[in-house]
Amino acid sequence: MKILILHRAPLWGSGSGTYVRKIAEEFSLHNEVVIVCPEDKKLPKIKIYEVKTPFPGVFHNHPDYPKAKKYSDMTNKELSQYVLPYLMTTLQAVDQFKPDIIHVQHASFLVWIADYIKSVYKIPFVVSVHGPDLNTAIIDKRIKILTRHSLIRASKILPNSFDTKNRLLSIFGKVLRRKIRTIFPGVDLKLFPKDKKISIVNKKYHLADKKLVIYAGRLDKEKGIEYLVRAAKEIKAEVYILGGGDYKTDLEKLTKELKLKNVHFMGYLNKSYLRELREFYQRADVVVVPSTVKEALGLVILEAMACSTPVVASNIGGIPSVIKDGKTGFLVKPRSSKEIAEKVNLLLANEKLRQTMGERSRKLIEEKYTWEKAADAILNIFQKALKYKDRVRDIIPFDANFGWVE
Repeated sequence: MKILILHRAPLWGSGSGTYVRKIAEEFSLHNEVVIVCPEDKKLPKIKIYEVKTPFPGVFHNHPDYPKAKKYSDMTNKELSQYVLPYLMTTLQAVDQFKPDIIHVQHASFLVWIADYIKSVYKIPFVVSVHGPDLNTAIIDKRIKILTRHSLIRASKILPNSFDTKNRLLSIFGKVLRRKIRTIFPGVDLKLFPKDKKISIVNKKYHLADKKLVIYAGRLDKEKGIEYLVRAAKEIKAEVYILGGGDYKTDLEKLTKELKLKNVHFMGYLNKSYLRELREFYQRADVVVVPSTVKEALGLVILEAMACSTPVVASNIGGIPSVIKDGKTGFLVKPRSSKEIAEKVNLLLANEKLRQTMGERSRKLIEEKYTWEKAADAILNIFQKALKYKDRVRDIIPFDANFGWVE
């Protein structure tokens, strides 16, 4: 099978970039794969058609792209100028590679391109929905209407969690429900072996014999890091915050106001520090994910669990689909510094509990959340899409919230 993957961002620096790299690597074991995306680096066995845009675009603020513009903030002219290079590069890839199927990442403008390719070249497409793309559809009516029109013509839509599925249906309408199948992301277990070897972080950050709690991710207000910082006053450990973003200055100010000595801001660990980041996951006694808004199941949680590190996370969005309270981690109320501190300290004080939760977490990842399992499920969907490509319903139905969308 010849698979063309469309991705709107570079392949390093985001969860969806990791998803594309790992899924593409699994696909390429027995299939031909090419990727269209704004990436100038190479992958083994996989050709990349690099998209060169007039300026960077993002769903949300990203430390690697401080001058990037949010899609929802682009004028009509800017959005057209931004999308056009993706269309032209995709047409080049289609002409040269002649794919059997297209795998689109995100329910956004790349779906429009796949829809056009289907109309002209009769190539079916499948869409993976990662979560942040839905926030843009809520804000920007242009993207919402065009994306809905194209999603209806997709062979299948693959949200990455049950919460993403529910949000997708609430935004674009229940007409899509028969096209949906939830497929969870995975973890590369080779990068997170059971045998933990900590050779960098203990020495570099003087963490030997110290209890360690970490947060890893963007420093945005909705990530809820403020509540971890406030909880740190009661947490009996060093708290390391790994990540960058617009909210960092406010968090550092809060840390000074609370006179906290155990909170440390590490900044954004880019791809040059991946080994160090993995060691932080393995070295941590607890990983905290204090989100305050609904979001998909994040790779941070899965990677921490793969390291046999217990997670304390907000009971919100797609998080409860993988963390079973009291068994593979603890769920807390969003915005509750008190509950964060209580659950973290409970784990810090009980090594046996940490070990038991960690072992259960690792077992769950091995059984259910690997890239091999995710890729196998998607490839099976591709086969069915090709078999029944002439039967996909393309009629645009009436919807009370949209009218006739054509």
